[in-house]
Amino acid sequence: VTPEQEIIAQINWQRIYTTNYDNVFELACEKNKKKIQSVTLSDRPNDFKNKSNLCIHINGDIKRLTQEKLNSEFKLTNVSYLTEDFNKSEWLTLFRSDLQTAKSIIFIGYSMQYDLDLQRIVYLTPKLIDKTFFIISEQASKTEQALIKTFGMPFPIGIKKLTEHINEIKKNHVHITKLPDSYLCFSKPKIKDFPSSILDIDEFNLLVRGEYNIDNLYYSTINPTDFVYSIHRSKHEEVINLIKTGEHNILIHSDLGNGKSIFMTTLTAFLSKEGYNVLRFNKYYTTYNREIEQICQKEG
Repeated sequence: VTPEQEIIAQINWQRIYTTNYDNVFELACEKNKKKIQSVTLSDRPNDFKNKSNLCIHINGDIKRLTQEKLNSEFKLTNVSYLTEDFNKSEWLTLFRSDLQTAKSIIFIGYSMQYDLDLQRIVYLTPKLIDKTFFIISEQASKTEQALIKTFGMPFPIGIKKLTEHINEIKKNHVHITKLPDSYLCFSKPKIKDFPSSILDIDEFNLLVRGEYNIDNLYYSTINPTDFVYSIHRSKHEEVINLIKTGEHNILIHSDLGNGKSIFMTTLTAFLSKEGYNVLRFNKYYTTYNREIEQICQKEG
């Protein structure tokens, strides 16, 4: 492991993708006392709760080499780089999402000349060119640099100059980890600290239009005498008790129109008042995977 590789490993990258078979990056992380987990295309992204400490070996990991994997998981020639295995794997979805949501994308010591599949993926992912940077050899030809300009900005400075720049920036850089309080794909319900009066229009909207108010659902459940709005379901306490005992997977099901949405909204209100950080999935955006990781990093 070179000193330059150790410096590169010091950075808290959002994700590491490598076409190398060796474990040089993992060893560089060890020297920096950083935990990193090696994965290959045969692994599944959903099996890893924390995806920010992954080093994804697209062409295989030498530490996991077996006779069976030699022809399937390992890519030993330029022709086999990023073949259909990656294009069909679950990691491709994560890779595309990372490209779209990353603030910057850095290719280090990597040429686009041979990997036509990667060229296609990067080229077809919109709005990447302004945030994609290639650290290439000082001896890189004009032809290679011209090709790279199709995908991003080439920097023919070499690894040594790159790490010198990193060290200069680190002298004055103050790292602040700030997890967002708002997301695109998820929303956090807000329950009023005091109940408001239930109006006739609230009852009309609930019964006729199927439109309900989370505050009314919550307060009518804990105080049904004063707030007549919805019925109390004993399953609420049952689900909350399961969550308190550490149950992770709970399925709520019923026939059509039997109140699943109202049940879930009321449960959301109860859990929020119990002090849980409750987030509700609203809509899929390209930031989905990153938001999941950020949520998992939060306490509670």
